[in-house]
Amino acid sequence: MEQLTPTEQSQENPIRFRNYLMKSVKWVIGNTLFGLLPLWFIYFLFVISRGKVASSEIDHIIEHDAAILFVCCGMMGAVLWDFMLAGIKLKMSVAFRLFIVPGFVAMVLFTDQVLILLKAIDNTCFNLRSYTTIIIVVLTISFTIFTKANLYVIEDTRNE
Repeated sequence: MEQLTPTEQSQENPIRFRNYLMKSVKWVIGNTLFGLLPLWFIYFLFVISRGKVASSEIDHIIEHDAAILFVCCGMMGAVLWDFMLAGIKLKMSVAFRLFIVPGFVAMVLFTDQVLILLKAIDNTCFNLRSYTTIIIVVLTISFTIFTKANLYVIEDTRNE
């Protein structure tokens, strides 16, 4: 009998892969909420004070500190560490593809941070409506959901 790869097994059973995707979505939501906990706390203070305090702190955390983008970077790193800690043997080409998106995101963040520190650009690139933020958030969501789901598939098939 022919041995199927984890991807082929998940394609044979789309309902099971949907469950892995939902588990990944829950992982992303939970980590995002926890990673942005300081921002949520300050927003809570803003709400209970009816906007009298914490407004400038919220703007500072989002635009100057780029907290949302660094949480995105951390989530991608967490998925990569999960792969490494799972002990999965990857071909060099697969490992390269796995590291390309997080590497790109980190490179963009670090480059923007250096350019801001050198006063070559202003910090509007960290604004919630900037192309940088939108691209990084979309890449993070896509990468973490599908990579984490693939990890769940691989781990599950190893345990069967």
